[in-house]
Amino acid sequence: MPVPHTIRFDSQLYQQAKNLADQQGRSFNELVNIALKNHVLSETRDQIDSMHLPLIEQKLDETLKRMENRIASGVYRSAYDTAQLLFMLLPIAADAFGEDQEETFERTRGMAVKHVNRKRDEL
Repeated sequence: MPVPHTIRFDSQLYQQAKNLADQQGRSFNELVNIALKNHVLSETRDQIDSMHLPLIEQKLDETLKRMENRIASGVYRSAYDTAQLLFMLLPIAADAFGEDQEETFERTRGMAVKHVNRKRDEL
């Protein structure tokens, strides 16, 4: 339901708005209503954004932190398992090659680096 209201305009703004309304085939009143509605929507959207964006960012940060922790946990378990296997197999491999464990470790380390790099490049 329309509510009558008196508004005072800057004369230059009034003339620009009146010309625009004429060009668009609208009444001056219709143009002012559209402009006011757009401004209110924009301000409301800005208020909503300022309230919700920090909450969204917080939730994203929390989710990313949980994912980082899961990945770190998986890497830790993998490193632990690898170290366990290394300590079990290194004496056997050194014995088989007739080397001490440090020599076997250094020799096979270079081979492992090449293997991992090759696999990474295939991805």
